[in-house]
Amino acid sequence: MIHFFGSHSSTVYAVQTHAILSDEDIQKLFWLFNSKIDHTFTLVNQENATLEAVFVGPRAAMITPWSTNAVEITQNMGIQGIVRIEEFTAVAEDFTDFDPMLSQKYTQLHQGIYTIKIEPEPILEIDDIAAYNKEQGLALSEEEVGYLNSLAANLGRKLTDSEVFGFSQVNSEHCRHKIFNGTFVIDGDNVRHGLCADLGFSAHDRQENIRRVGEMSKLFLEAGIVVLTAFISPFQSDRNRVRDLVDKSEFIEIYCKAPLDVCEQRDVKGLYAKARRGEILDFTGISSPYEPPLNAELELDTGAESLDACVDKVLAYLKMRGVIAT
Repeated sequence: MIHFFGSHSSTVYAVQTHAILSDEDIQKLFWLFNSKIDHTFTLVNQENATLEAVFVGPRAAMITPWSTNAVEITQNMGIQGIVRIEEFTAVAEDFTDFDPMLSQKYTQLHQGIYTIKIEPEPILEIDDIAAYNKEQGLALSEEEVGYLNSLAANLGRKLTDSEVFGFSQVNSEHCRHKIFNGTFVIDGDNVRHGLCADLGFSAHDRQENIRRVGEMSKLFLEAGIVVLTAFISPFQSDRNRVRDLVDKSEFIEIYCKAPLDVCEQRDVKGLYAKARRGEILDFTGISSPYEPPLNAELELDTGAESLDACVDKVLAYLKMRGVIAT
C-alpha cells in the first residue's frame, strides 16, 4: 500500500508499507515530514489512493539514497513495515527542468508508481565482438577485443551481450592493468624534477627520496600496475623499509652490480666528475658509502654481462614469478 502525505509546499511524500498505518505512526510521519496537512495531497490508509496532478519524482526502478535513509529513520522511530519513501513535487504540465535519467514526470500518483514493468530481454550471444563494440559504442580497444575473443575461445562458447557490456563498464585503468600487465617506470630523473625536487644527496635526503618512491610505488601497485624503480638506494635499511611496505610476493629486488670505474664511464651527466671535484657532497661511491644488497631476489653483473643478457635474465625471472605472461 502507498500512502500520500502532502505538504503546504506542494511536495508529496509517497510512503510504501506492508500494511495500514496506525494513528500513532501517522502522527510520527507528519512530524518527520514537518508538514502542515494539505488535504488535497494527503491520502492515508486508502487502498486505491490516487492523486490527480502532474508531479516530478524518482523513477520507479531507482530507489534513491534519500529513501534508504528515510526508511532507516522511521525504523529508529519505532515505525514498522515501511518499504520505501520518495519525494514528489507538483509541477506545471509543461515543466521540463529535470534529469530524465534519474526522474520522470507523472500525470498522477497511484498505487503502482513503484511497480517496475520491465520485461527482461533475452540473452544475446555475440558472434562478432568487434562489430558489437562498434555498433554499441563500447570504446573497447583492439587489444581488449582480442582479449574477449581469447576468453570466449578458452570458455568454449560465445560471450553474451551482458558479459561484453559489463566488461566495457568495469574496464577502468585498474582492470586494464590487471589484465594487460600495465607497467610504469620510476627513476631518479622523473622524481627529482617533481616529487623529490626539494631533496639533495645527504644521507637523510637519500633516505627520504627512497621512502617517497616506496610509498608512491605502493599506490601504483594497489592500482594493479607493475612498477619498475631504478634507484641507487645505497642503504640496506632503506631497501628493507620499502620491502616491508608490501606483501613479500609483490617485492622483487634486483641488484645491478658494477664496479665504480664502470659506473663512472657510463655517467653521461658527469655527476661522478662533479662529486670528485667536490661540487656534489655525499655522493654514493665517492664521498658516501654503498651497502650491497644482502638478500636481493636477482643479481645482475652489469659490468661484465651485456645489456641484452641482463634483460633476458630479468624477463626470465619475472615469467618464473608469474609477473608477466610466459
